[in-house]
Amino acid sequence: MKCEKCKKAGSTKSTYTNRTYCDSHFMEMISRRIRKDLRVSQKIDIKKEYGFARSTSHETAIAKHFLSEIFGGRLKLSKNSPNAIMPRSLDKEVKEFLEEFLENKESKQHLLNPLRTVLEEEIKEICRILGIRYPKNNETNEILESIEEKYPGTKFSLMKSMKEIKPKNKK
Repeated sequence: MKCEKCKKAGSTKSTYTNRTYCDSHFMEMISRRIRKDLRVSQKIDIKKEYGFARSTSHETAIAKHFLSEIFGGRLKLSKNSPNAIMPRSLDKEVKEFLEEFLENKESKQHLLNPLRTVLEEEIKEICRILGIRYPKNNETNEILESIEEKYPGTKFSLMKSMKEIKPKNKK
C-alpha cells in the first residue's frame, strides 16, 4: 500500500475515500475537512472565547490539536466560557440525531463541534498518530456500522440530511 499523495509507504486506509495515506497526508486530509466544515457550517468568531464542554479526553485532545493547527494562537480557549466546544465524532453525532429523530424528541442544544466530519475509525487513527490513548470500551452502533459497511458514505449523507431535518424538528 502506497500513499495516494507522495507514494511513500501508506499506513492508513480510509474506508470512506477508499484510499491509502501516510500519516502526514492523512492528518492533512482530516485537517482540510475540519477547516472546511468550520468555515462553511460552524462559523467560529475568533474574537470570542471558547471552552470545552464535557467530552472524552481523547476527543478533546484531538480537537485542541486541530484548532491549534488551524487557528494558531488566534483562538482563545479557556475553562469557563459560555461558548462551548463539544468535540464528538461523526458517528456519535449521527447516532444522537437518529435517536432524537426516531423517538420524536426535541433536538438538544448542539454546541460547536470541530470533529463532526471525522469518522470514529479516523479518530482511532489520529490517536495512534498523535500518541493519544484511545479507549478500548468505545461504543459503536452496530446497525449504523453495518449500513456504512454496505453503503460507504452513509454517515456523511446522514450528517448532510441533519441540516435539512433539524430546523423542522424544533418546536
